[in-house]
Amino acid sequence: MDVGYLLVTAGVVLLDFKVKNYVDKTYVCGESHVWEGIRFRPADGGSPPAAPGKSRAGRIVIEKYYNRGAALNFLERRPGQMRVLHACMFQIGRASCRERV
Repeated sequence: MDVGYLLVTAGVVLLDFKVKNYVDKTYVCGESHVWEGIRFRPADGGSPPAAPGKSRAGRIVIEKYYNRGAALNFLERRPGQMRVLHACMFQIGRASCRERV
């Protein structure tokens, strides 16, 4: 295996961890923040008017949110099924790792 792939993977995982840790410590759940390349500011529900000749395509919206039921809270009201799904996925991953060793 190429070491470059490991370094890129480790970098992505570390960046993901750092961003999630920052958002978790800094933002209130349900509050949105918009980054326009200069600074973060609380979103007031609307977007500021774009300056003439400037695009809004570079904006990033960050919102602290806890997903409690798989993709888009699909199983939020069925925690028993959620546990079964997680257990099955864990066993599949574990079995595939054992086969490679």
